[in-house]
Amino acid sequence: MLGNWSFGDYYKPEAIRWAWELFVDVFHLPADRLYATVYRTDDESETIWKTQTGIHHDHVLRFDEKDNFWEMGDTGPCGPCSELHLDLGPQACNRPDTPHRCAVNGDCSRYVELWNLVFIQYNRIDATTLDELPRKHVDTGAGLERLTAFLQGTHSAYATDLLSPMITCIESLSGVPYHDDHRGMPHRVLADHSRTLAFAIADNVRPSNEGRGYVLRRLLRRACRYAKQLGINEPILYRLVPTVIDTVGHHYTHIAQREAFITSMIRAEEESFFRTLEAGITIFESIADRSTPISGDDAFKLYDTYGFPLDLTELMARERGLSVDTQRFDTLLTEQRAKSRRAVKLHYSAESDVPMGGEARIVTDPAEKLAMARHHTATHLLQAALRQVLGDHVTQAGSLVDTDRLRFDFTHFKPVSDAELAAVLRVIESQISADNDVTESFKPIEQAKADGAMALFGEKYDDIVRVIQIGQFSMELCGGTHVSRTSEIETFKLISESGIAAGTRRIEAIVGHDNISHWESIQEDRAQAAAQAKQRVWEGLCSDAQRLGVSVTVPTHQSERDWVTAIKGLEKLIAERQGQIAGEQSSDLVNRCMLLGGIPVIREIVSGQSIPTLKAMSDSLCNLRPDALVVLGSSLEGLGHWVVKTGPHYAFELTAPQVVTILTEVSGGKGGGRPTMAQAGGADPHAMSHAVQALDDTLRQRS
Repeated sequence: MLGNWSFGDYYKPEAIRWAWELFVDVFHLPADRLYATVYRTDDESETIWKTQTGIHHDHVLRFDEKDNFWEMGDTGPCGPCSELHLDLGPQACNRPDTPHRCAVNGDCSRYVELWNLVFIQYNRIDATTLDELPRKHVDTGAGLERLTAFLQGTHSAYATDLLSPMITCIESLSGVPYHDDHRGMPHRVLADHSRTLAFAIADNVRPSNEGRGYVLRRLLRRACRYAKQLGINEPILYRLVPTVIDTVGHHYTHIAQREAFITSMIRAEEESFFRTLEAGITIFESIADRSTPISGDDAFKLYDTYGFPLDLTELMARERGLSVDTQRFDTLLTEQRAKSRRAVKLHYSAESDVPMGGEARIVTDPAEKLAMARHHTATHLLQAALRQVLGDHVTQAGSLVDTDRLRFDFTHFKPVSDAELAAVLRVIESQISADNDVTESFKPIEQAKADGAMALFGEKYDDIVRVIQIGQFSMELCGGTHVSRTSEIETFKLISESGIAAGTRRIEAIVGHDNISHWESIQEDRAQAAAQAKQRVWEGLCSDAQRLGVSVTVPTHQSERDWVTAIKGLEKLIAERQGQIAGEQSSDLVNRCMLLGGIPVIREIVSGQSIPTLKAMSDSLCNLRPDALVVLGSSLEGLGHWVVKTGPHYAFELTAPQVVTILTEVSGGKGGGRPTMAQAGGADPHAMSHAVQALDDTLRQRS
């Protein structure tokens, strides 16, 4: 949504006038197709629309609470709202064969809401009592994608330049063409959800099992499920991030700056979910074959043991025509959470035998238990080392300890420098080499604090607490599993240091020789895979370069970084050559400009040129003939494409997307764009000349 607030600065007259001015004078929406709605008793808003804007008086309509009254809840701020709707025309109705009447706030897609002005003028006391607010406010909202779709000459947000690049990328990655009907649902879900994930992660939301993090996790997993409908059984969403960046990164620069982090976060979550799917689907199938409905106990087992989310169990059950006993599931989940809260209260006695702490599960396998203990003890060393190097202001702000890694969040006001990280590592390594004792004791809470034991801020402790002490270096209140001596940690490797919120940093690390060797092996495989992926990009560019007559030099070294450098250099050479070709051909084509229906038109089908080259040519032609409509077509590898652009002084109603529609109706393919520039791909090369003739005929009919 687009929007802004007024906190008493202006009210109904200004908000309504400005809405009309923006839509009609700035966006140039047709005034005769705009409709305003007001709340049934809001005489003031209706009068303003009719007297202070140019709207047709019979286009101001009244509606009741369902459509034109906003409330945040049973009590609190509320008020009437006024909306602007656009009539897309009878052809936009999606119920042509069903008896109904097209109308604003009706049940078809002909009329679309673009703008909403919420007038917050009351405070609701109860169901029947509204008090006038002393200062009245306005909450403005506009549908960005709906508005963009109209301005770019399409009825679908997925055909605009906001989302069409995503659809094209998904087509390329999956090999499955996009369709506007139900067959295109997976493409639309992947495009929408990948963009949402990128924005949310850039704003420091992390996939998790709680709050907004859980919403994000559910979106990602839903997208993965739809990817499977396209035959994709491996992570794909992270591969869409560069296209998201290309589309919106120049406006939302913080997303572009965090591209690598967003990509890695999404990829890790996808990989984790595919592992969950592989195990969970097998178990689900066996349950579904013997259970109608799916019992709450089975659904909870899928969730608790295999990490299979309830919403996915419900979705797969619906696909089989089965139901799920969610009431029993909720009961089991509530019981489990109560047990977890009791387990982490750090209430221990001398008779305790598997103290539980920050670990999320009980580990019984000896090897895993040792790995967990190594990482937990290393976390204590890390906190003490950070305080020693950075200062006593460092406190724990969250942590995760597992068998293969540790994550430690801490308070600090700026990034930790390389020199500071090196100093932290030296301190930790010295403590590991010192082979210090790791001891536990149980003390009254006040005595433990007096002795200098670190405690979590805001944590509630019982009277008797467990204290973990590492030599004379570290002392913390903790209920977790630990090694008996620091030498058992073996070695410590820092993986990353990053900021996760204002004043909060995160360090991720791993310990143990075998664990680190395994991690390094995975990194080598990933680096090799990344280099191979970049090499494939390079090879694709080489084909373009050869076609354009650009000489190519293969890099001596072939790491991912080397390929990236080589790709950038070759892209620059290709762009320069495309510009040269555009200039050479444009000087000839501009002389072929003709008047068709009173419009200066330059249209040509050129041989073997890519869309970037056609764009460069259209730019050059529009500079040479700023009043012209430029239509260029070409074909590569058996598929045709179009580029349509209008010059800066072009003064006719026919837009670039409308021209593309005329062309693709004959040649096939799909496309869209802005009023001044549009493109299409997938055309039949053999039909392109007929499409040009159809465009000529259409333009001549104008006269």
